[in-house]
Amino acid sequence: LIFAFSCSKSDSNDTNETEDCEKFGPTSGSAVMNGNSSYNILISQYISNEDLGDFEHTFQIGGVSSDCNELKTFSFSIENSSSSPAGTYPIKSLSASGKNTATGDVTQQKISPISQSLLDMKSGELIIKDLGSKKFEINLNAALTDQSSVSLKCTHQF
Repeated sequence: LIFAFSCSKSDSNDTNETEDCEKFGPTSGSAVMNGNSSYNILISQYISNEDLGDFEHTFQIGGVSSDCNELKTFSFSIENSSSSPAGTYPIKSLSASGKNTATGDVTQQKISPISQSLLDMKSGELIIKDLGSKKFEINLNAALTDQSSVSLKCTHQF
């Protein structure tokens, strides 16, 4: 079984291409990533698992830039003893994580020039407010393993 995936960016202004990056699929809101508010949310997942009274809450939020050249995805997890992920959590590296901490990574993919990177979060803070009906306000500020910093702010219903 062989799978082949490809993506491309057209610099033309033909009538089949819109500014909404339709080739990436439908978007479901927007997010502020690294202070830039021009990311449309393409990927949004929230999974909650319980194991002996402890809960693991996993989020994935990905957005495409307004120029359709970059897809940035934030993935992060929290372990707590509540069925809700609401709270303020220190971000730790995976090896230093535990209950009531968050871990995560950021993936950045560019179409032109072609590049991809994945960096783990090593420190920072994650604040999640539960607005009901699987709608959350998320505010994340983190330092990555390459010493750079990232931020994510959004309100989204999963």
